[in-house]
Amino acid sequence: MQLGAIALSLLLGRRVSSLDVQEQLPALLEETDRLPAAKGSVFMPPLRRWIERALQLHPQAFRSALEALDGTRELLAGHDGYSISV
Repeated sequence: MQLGAIALSLLLGRRVSSLDVQEQLPALLEETDRLPAAKGSVFMPPLRRWIERALQLHPQAFRSALEALDGTRELLAGHDGYSISV
């Protein structure tokens, strides 16, 4: 869940606390959809799904940080020039 809050913070460009996530989650997710960079982005729909999985909102929620890392790799798969190595 913390990874999802961090991802939201990075996208929105401000701190998003766990209390914000608990009380304002639908509004925060809608706000990410309205970001100028989101319009027409091929990354935004899969990134939104990744955030929902990290926040435990998706049926296939991440059970660990390792699963989230794998999900990030899947997010970038098929996009030349993007990779993650650990």
